[in-house]
Amino acid sequence: MSNHYYVWLPVKIFIGCFLALVSLLYLSPAQATYATASGGLTLQVDVGFDATYKDGYWTPVRVSLNNDGPDFQGTLSVST
Repeated sequence: MSNHYYVWLPVKIFIGCFLALVSLLYLSPAQATYATASGGLTLQVDVGFDATYKDGYWTPVRVSLNNDGPDFQGTLSVST
């Protein structure tokens, strides 16, 4: 074998790992999921004015949380 093969081997490994990572990210679901108990917990989030907003400007976020099941304690946090 020549030295030319050993020079390109790390590049080929990097490209292979990169393509594998991109494939996994592409095939994974793009939506957030959460687990709930058998109760009726519903969460509705409305962002912007009639679902319209400008990037870099103040934007209202309205969060509605409704629980038709048993009482529980938790923390609801919104981060930007």
